[in-house]
This record gives sequence, C-alpha cells and structure tokens, in this order.
Amino acid sequence: ADNHRLGVIEFKGAEDGSNTLTNGARIQAIADATWSGTENGASLEFYTTDGNASESVALTLDSDNLATFAGAITVDDINLDTKTITITGDTSDTFTIVAGAAGATTLTTTDAAGAAGHFEVAADGNITLDAAADIALESGSDSTNSVSIDHRKFSVSTSTDGNAIGDVVYFGGTTSMTIGK
Repeated sequence: ADNHRLGVIEFKGAEDGSNTLTNGARIQAIADATWSGTENGASLEFYTTDGNASESVALTLDSDNLATFAGAITVDDINLDTKTITITGDTSDTFTIVAGAAGATTLTTTDAAGAAGHFEVAADGNITLDAAADIALESGSDSTNSVSIDHRKFSVSTSTDGNAIGDVVYFGGTTSMTIGK
C-alpha cells in the first residue's frame, strides 16, 4: 500500500534507572505507492529526536534520488563531481553556477516570471576582480541599459594606455567628466 512501512531500524537508549527505552533516532523505508509488478518505489526517512523526546524527519531520500533536508544544511567544504550547481529560491527562480572547459565559470540568475533575476554582491570588505585578461562590464543590447559605478572613479577606455579617443573618465563627488583626449 502507498506509504506502507517496509522496514525500520530504531536506535534506543535507557532514559532512566528503570531502563525505559526511548528512541534517539530511526531510519525507515516507506513505499511510494501501492506495489505491483512494475511499481516498487520507496524512500528512506531519517528521524532524529530533540531534547523532549519528540521525533521528526531530518532527511528524506526519495525514489527519484532526491535528498530533502528538514532544516538548514551546514557545509564546511564541498567537492561536487558535476559541472552545475543550481540553487532554487521561489518556485522556479534559480541561481546557477556552471564550470566549463578550462575553468570558465558562469553565474546565472533566472526569474521564471521574467521580472529580472537581479544579482547583488554585498561584501563586508573589498571586492577584487583579479583577471589575467580584460574585465568586461556588459549591460545588454538595449541602448536604454547602462553600466554604472557609484562613488569614486569610473573609467572606460578603448586602449591599453588609457589615452585613446572615446575614453570616459568620471571622478565621483565632482561634476566634471572628461570624454576623449
């Protein structure tokens, strides 16, 4: 039957001098649907017990090979043997990290409703872009979009010496702007 318990392992300990046993944790296998010749799906549920002897599901491994954690996950170090990490926010709004050939990495935000999956870096210190080649700021193909830097100095140059015609240099806090030579 659907949700039928196929088996359980319980981890118990004596809670008092009378050797009254209480579950500390358990693992149980649950049928996903009524079993048949073609349907034998099952999940594993991992339960933990809090200080008040109240059990709750901490982790479920389902028949689709998905792991669902009931609480937050703390990872000290991570090494995934795949090229893509996807983090889902609301419904199908995602943030994806993809590692490609030669270490090329792409960070992508997707807003399924099409409103705009904004990306913000909120650092409690400096942000350093340390590239072996050019750093490009692209605002998209729509001419109404712009690239902007708030405060201090913002420079855009068409040459490596910074003196080519078409340079734009802006110093924050003043009203002066230099365009070209």
